[in-house]
Amino acid sequence: MRSGLLLAGLLFLAGCGNDGVALTVPVRGTVTYNGQAVEGAQVQFLTRQPPGAWGETDAEGRFELTTFEPGDGAIPGNHSVLIAKDEIDPEDQDADYPRWIPVLPLRYRSDGAPVFNVIVKKDEPNDFRFDLTD
Repeated sequence: MRSGLLLAGLLFLAGCGNDGVALTVPVRGTVTYNGQAVEGAQVQFLTRQPPGAWGETDAEGRFELTTFEPGDGAIPGNHSVLIAKDEIDPEDQDADYPRWIPVLPLRYRSDGAPVFNVIVKKDEPNDFRFDLTD
């Protein structure tokens, strides 16, 4: 039993960097909606083997992913991409518990049938563009 646990631990560390953290590669991208840059969108890259990665778009719609440390990217492999942005309902601005409404179509945030699937590759530029539409 102990030798099985030791072997599992060694196999885990073999796929990790010197500090025991799985290796990541830089991932960047852009999100547009109906041709316009989207500021403040949450971008998630999800894999079958966690951890996933996330980022938030800036005023130009650009994002940089984080898995363990800011800007470290994502683990190479296949990823489903979820993109969401919500804003406070203008009618609820002064409410104690304001209602949030989606800005982007809900199909881009559903992990049931993701609209975007990408492959993050080691030793290649991973710069993705996501053009969202109504």
